[in-house]
Amino acid sequence: MAIQILSTGLQTTVQDLGRVGSRHIGIPQSGAFDYLSAAKANAILGKSIHAPVLECTMTGPTIRLLKDMQICITGSKVNEPRIDDSLVAQDVPLNLKKGSTLSMNHAEGNLRFYIGFSEDIEAIEFLGSISTYLPAKLGGLNGEAIQKDQMIDFKKTAADKYVSAPSFQVKGAFNTSIIR
Repeated sequence: MAIQILSTGLQTTVQDLGRVGSRHIGIPQSGAFDYLSAAKANAILGKSIHAPVLECTMTGPTIRLLKDMQICITGSKVNEPRIDDSLVAQDVPLNLKKGSTLSMNHAEGNLRFYIGFSEDIEAIEFLGSISTYLPAKLGGLNGEAIQKDQMIDFKKTAADKYVSAPSFQVKGAFNTSIIR
């Protein structure tokens, strides 16, 4: 076990960039709503942009880390993200120690923000993706949003899946909330 969910937020699910090529059999792409922000979290951590993240809608979870891990919060501006009692920044790698608690308030301006992890969330793969598709209960963590007191396992990311050293930087605004 790597993290324990102390509170869930409104709706937090496991997402990656989705499954493609299955609409003809009635399976939508699913995946992160703001796929650029999900990919950004992974890029900042030096991981494949397709790696799974937690997608948080409007409010975020409170998470206790059960091992040392690096995380990154991207997407909508989050009101008061904290590690224990210290305010932390978004869009940067954050080092959390075993026993640390990550908490956050609500999203400001947009609905969704993302939490990327230095290791891959262990979840159910379906048609090449672990994205949660709630209506059909597919993928993710038993096809459901995360639950209070749930324990989430992680697996080491294979070295060949890393895309670069964690040096991804964004200069200026990075607005991903415009929907065509």
